[in-house]
Amino acid sequence: MKNFFAILVTCLLLMGCQSHQQAAESVSPPPTTQAAAPIAASAPKPQPSSWVGPFGIQMGLTKQQVLDATGAQALPDNPFTYVSSKAPKGHVAFQNYAYTIGDQSGLCSVVGLGDEFDADAYGNAVRSNFSTIEGALTKKYGEPTSTDKDLATGSIWSEPKDWMMGLLKNERPYRVDWNSSSAHPLPDHLALIRLNARATSSDKAALAILYRFDNADACDKEVAAKRDASL
Repeated sequence: MKNFFAILVTCLLLMGCQSHQQAAESVSPPPTTQAAAPIAASAPKPQPSSWVGPFGIQMGLTKQQVLDATGAQALPDNPFTYVSSKAPKGHVAFQNYAYTIGDQSGLCSVVGLGDEFDADAYGNAVRSNFSTIEGALTKKYGEPTSTDKDLATGSIWSEPKDWMMGLLKNERPYRVDWNSSSAHPLPDHLALIRLNARATSSDKAALAILYRFDNADACDKEVAAKRDASL
């Protein structure tokens, strides 16, 4: 499952600081001459209950904040990406989550991945499950800004019974995007929402959703710099 999850996370991402304060010690005068000055309370740390973005997270969270809230673990060979079966506010359609967190940028994207489900050759199950989530997203964010559901020109998988094979062979994309713009900005500092369906075999499929924040470009540069550091 981990390899399958890593592949889907990578495909989706290609498509598209919390400080620890230490109190300074000071020497107090003798209590008989002057009362000790009260210690100023530190500012409260943001808690998951106050995070307002998708899945109960928000842009810029530190790695420690995300790990404390989700128990996520590092994804091997994928810098800055951490996976977990938990989100502060999970959704029943998605059972696993991948968080991309830059050392400087903080949390910059999250992918929700649904479990595999049985899919008929004609793609009815895929389209039905996809339509349910697409409808909920449309209700919240408006109509998608782009849709890609057409079979590739020249594909041999053109018969109705070949629908799943087209998806499996990556010759039939099935995704919708919501891109933020000045005319139609997305809330919560979101730059992109992408809902995607992928076949894992000729009779199994899964849905995944990517939420990419406004700081994702800066995060991409951090990932690239770490990846290429050994060149």
